[in-house]
Amino acid sequence: IDLNEDEYFLIENRNNWVENGVDIDSLRRKYKRIDESSGDTISGHWFDAITNDNEKFITDELIEIDSTTQVITKFDHYDYGLPGSGILIWHIKEPDPSIYSEGVNSNLDNRHVQIEEADGAQDIGQEIYYPSWLFDPSIGTPLDFWFVGNLEYERMNPFNNKILFDNWSSPNTQTTKGAESFISIEIHSEISDEMKLTI
Repeated sequence: IDLNEDEYFLIENRNNWVENGVDIDSLRRKYKRIDESSGDTISGHWFDAITNDNEKFITDELIEIDSTTQVITKFDHYDYGLPGSGILIWHIKEPDPSIYSEGVNSNLDNRHVQIEEADGAQDIGQEIYYPSWLFDPSIGTPLDFWFVGNLEYERMNPFNNKILFDNWSSPNTQTTKGAESFISIEIHSEISDEMKLTI
């Protein structure tokens, strides 16, 4: 969706489900363990979920594990590693080709590729200090995805009774310089393999 001559949004539905409604993080909760340093109960490592549930993963040919080295040599699709599922909205600002050697996202205050995080925060890539028992928002969370039922979006946008990405929402559809785009995107679906929206 074009905003101006060098800015636009890309919209995609991404899904990290291994099976309907179940992702690797859900499986990790089956293999809880005690953190040696804190004594807290934490989710198991994702590799434990894969190898302990290998009957499902291997018989369905979702992954391949080398029998000698026990190294994963194939994954069915890389979306299993995403922190969540739903609509992702990418904000792209085409850079001047002269900066390619410097990197198009090396300045956190002037990014050329970024996710419009549905939770209202722009914390992906930022230095964030959270207690170890919480997730790390600097690498993305399930709440960055757009979907009906995203409670963090609802908390940040209490006056919206819909899931809207528009000029007044947080985040909003303005250009990187703050100009109104007059674009409104309404998300109509809960997380699913197929999701509906209106532009």
